[in-house]
Amino acid sequence: TFSLVAAAVAVVLTVPLLMQGTLPSTGPVTAAVSQGQIALSPVVSSPLRASIRLVPQPWGTRVEMNCRYAGQSTDHGYGANASADYAMYVTDATGKATQIATWTAGPGQDTQPAGTTSLTPGQITSVDVRAVGTGAVLLRGSP
Repeated sequence: TFSLVAAAVAVVLTVPLLMQGTLPSTGPVTAAVSQGQIALSPVVSSPLRASIRLVPQPWGTRVEMNCRYAGQSTDHGYGANASADYAMYVTDATGKATQIATWTAGPGQDTQPAGTTSLTPGQITSVDVRAVGTGAVLLRGSP
């Protein structure tokens, strides 16, 4: 009886894993995708660190970011005095920069903003993170 129960549990646990490869993905691409990964470098001093993955799509590119805001939260949820607004930009070979995402982050937060562009990965010359209030480029990376 124990063997039958163990076999049933193994089947119940294995079938969803097998099905994951056959179902369409609606969530973010996992870390297994390494093509197009870009480490962004600081342009000016800021508490942000980020890496970006360019994911080719039939219509262009999905840009997925993992962003870390250094430090510890001090507001304990009672205000956003240390939070700031950021924007992700892609730049093409002509120098045209296009904003593709915005988000708010504060000390100790990890965010995963994503944006899309009609540019193919080969047409993207750089990806920037900018401060929304000033437009200052904080981080930049090139494929």
